[in-house]
Amino acid sequence: MEKYYLPNSINEEGAITFGYFVNKVSKKQENEYGKKSASKTKDSVLNIYKNCVNLNNSNEKNKNVLLVGKVQSGKTSNLELFTAFAFDNGYKCVVIYGGYDNKLLSQTCERFKKTFDINEETIDGNEPALFSTNESDDFQSLDEDVIRKIIEWEKPIILVSMKRPAALRRVNEVLLNLKKNNIKTFIIDDEGDQASLNTEFKKNKQSSTYAEISYMKDILNNPLYLSVTATPQANVLLGEYSILKPYKLFLIEPGNGYTGASFFHTSNKYIIYDISEGEIEQLDKNEVPDSLFVAINYFLLATIFMKDLNKKYSDMIIHTNRTNKHHKQIYQDIHSYIHTLKDLIKNKLNWNDYFNKIISVFTDDYFEIKYLNKYSIDELKNKLETIILDTHIILQDSIGASTQGNENYKPHKIYIGGDLLQRGLTFRNLICTYFTRWPKSAGNMDTTIQRARWFGYRSDYLELCKIFTIEKIKLEYEKLTESEVDLWEQCKDIQDGVIQIDDIVIDSNSSSLNPTRKNVVSYKTVKFSNKWTNQRTGFFDEAINKHNNFIIDELIYKLEFKETTIGRVNNDKISCTYAYLSEEDIKMLFTKTSSIFNCEPFNTKEILRAVKDKKVVLQRMCGLDGKVESYRERSFYPSSHSVLALQQGEDSADESKRKYLGDSKVIVDKDAVTIQMFKICPRFNKKMPMLNHIQYMFSIHMPESRKGFIRNDITTNNSSN
Repeated sequence: MEKYYLPNSINEEGAITFGYFVNKVSKKQENEYGKKSASKTKDSVLNIYKNCVNLNNSNEKNKNVLLVGKVQSGKTSNLELFTAFAFDNGYKCVVIYGGYDNKLLSQTCERFKKTFDINEETIDGNEPALFSTNESDDFQSLDEDVIRKIIEWEKPIILVSMKRPAALRRVNEVLLNLKKNNIKTFIIDDEGDQASLNTEFKKNKQSSTYAEISYMKDILNNPLYLSVTATPQANVLLGEYSILKPYKLFLIEPGNGYTGASFFHTSNKYIIYDISEGEIEQLDKNEVPDSLFVAINYFLLATIFMKDLNKKYSDMIIHTNRTNKHHKQIYQDIHSYIHTLKDLIKNKLNWNDYFNKIISVFTDDYFEIKYLNKYSIDELKNKLETIILDTHIILQDSIGASTQGNENYKPHKIYIGGDLLQRGLTFRNLICTYFTRWPKSAGNMDTTIQRARWFGYRSDYLELCKIFTIEKIKLEYEKLTESEVDLWEQCKDIQDGVIQIDDIVIDSNSSSLNPTRKNVVSYKTVKFSNKWTNQRTGFFDEAINKHNNFIIDELIYKLEFKETTIGRVNNDKISCTYAYLSEEDIKMLFTKTSSIFNCEPFNTKEILRAVKDKKVVLQRMCGLDGKVESYRERSFYPSSHSVLALQQGEDSADESKRKYLGDSKVIVDKDAVTIQMFKICPRFNKKMPMLNHIQYMFSIHMPESRKGFIRNDITTNNSSN
């Protein structure tokens, strides 16, 4: 039996065992994700478990550990392996808060049953005994005699609970019986920023769910408590008043091929923002606008090419409103559309009018040329007939139970819903999202990020993924991406011991949203450091651009630029050329150019004040080919003239193939003010490049202050007086 020794451990044996459960789960993860990815997960979980062992065996009163992952990045696989480590090393019971609705709870149960080979036929084997509050009869009969038999057979116990007071109350009754047998137990709070936290803290009371969790921790005598989330804004802002305030924080790194905010919202490839304000008004009246039918037709066509990639399933999400009444009407209209198509096809009737409407979407606005040239019209029609017959509409809300069963037998699914589509649920083959839901007043970052169900492992069909939305939402998610990246970097610093959890500042400069719900934490605004500010607006006045290009070209001509490969994994190509600016150069750039530095988010006076007496470096950014480009093409919004994504992101979702870490990582001098300069050729949507409007655009990195949120009762190392 393999053992891992802890050089600084204070546990009794000084070693972590890789036993039956670790080997079982590791092997399954190798088969599913590949050896390289499984090995990476194992190393990460081992490090987390090692730290948790030391924390649990210490005299520290706070044994809460916050695990932060990415939305739909595979956090559950890490929790399964952590549980395997625990079972091999003395823990005999885990309580899992598996969600606040039946769908999420069932998803968690099925995952753990599959991973640990739990079924009725293995009752006399080594596999754990799993009990769910969803299966009330089994849970109610989990009495002292049954528990005694499970212990006698030396089987670990997994208790999966709905995150609701009544369910947690039943778990506490079982734990009181387990306590008599001195069973070592730990808790996993999945989606730990949701439903667990105290919504009555301002009244100095305990909300019902929080009270049951508090009682559970008392029963278990302050157990190891793992809170897991992709949106930790609420958790990191918790004060001393909360028994769930985290003491340690670790990252659950996504596996190779993960496509999150940095891929979808720093590129113009995946976002279709043709939904008009008039169509939003139609949706508010529970009517289906033309753009929704366009999205559905895109989904049907894209599914053809998913099948070419040997993807048996494909998914679409429609998320426009939170009310059941709205969902029901949209469901009826779309179900009628698909049902009509099915009837015509089944009865071999003429459906050419519908077909022509569907293939009107089959253009280079939506598909790459390689797809447009792959099949003849007749071939497309034949393939569409098969796909339409296998397409099902699912009403994913509390009134849609009759539509939700037998999903394994429904290859192509269109989900319609609201709150039950926005957290925890995994859509493994999501290619199309129609998303228009946005708060009329100030919303919250964590809730909004969780609605991005389009994140996930989609790198092998990323070019088929499309999000249909409105311009405002597109812009807001770009800003949210900046905030999310910044928060992730701070979490890395906490994990590495550079800063403490109390030092976190959540960026509010980028987004108009609040960090989280005000009924679970109290926070205030401060200033914090180390952020990029990207120019948002381009200029489409030829006189302005001609003037600015002349001034900047003059500056470039007088400077001596050096090359650097920083930001690249290897050194075969340069990332940028750079030169330090004198006071005269700075004045020339910021005061002689027109408009650029006096438009939001820039302000010339503030910039000049910020750079006074500081080193300033100008970086001419290269393309992915390592050449100082004549220009980069970038898409702009026609109405606002805002650029979709100025900075280039990572060049690959697969970490093993990544050669460029992205423009934001190209900082040649961390102590200097960094000005990245891009020569941009604009285009609107996918129209021709506008060569007459080539212009320089800028991104500025200040190692100084920006606005952010901190907990209301503390002063952090990053805050200013």
